[in-house]
Amino acid sequence: MRDKYRILIAEDELLVAQQLQMGLESLGYDVCDSVFCGEDAIVKAEENFPDLIIMDINLAGMIDGIEAAKEITENLQIPIVFMTSYSDIKFLFRAVHLKKVQYLEKPLIMNKLRSVIETQFAVN
Repeated sequence: MRDKYRILIAEDELLVAQQLQMGLESLGYDVCDSVFCGEDAIVKAEENFPDLIIMDINLAGMIDGIEAAKEITENLQIPIVFMTSYSDIKFLFRAVHLKKVQYLEKPLIMNKLRSVIETQFAVN
């Protein structure tokens, strides 16, 4: 087992991204980068090859979180935890075919996030 898992954050709200980074670091994870759009999530995933990506569904740019996750999971097999304030059928329908993906509703509770992260690491 590694000392610190590396996590990439993809979140278009700066304050949320900063709070998430502080929370993850306080739990002992290493945040390797933070991006605001789907295109950058793909690029940084390829550059940094993190152990996990925490991604908002609605990101700035031309590619949303689901499309970015599709490309990342197909090409890099990096597990993803979606953060969303949407729990509707449209999201579930679009995301159901993605492998190595879980999702949590906002606002995030750090203990629940940690549990999901540890489950992803155990499975993958």
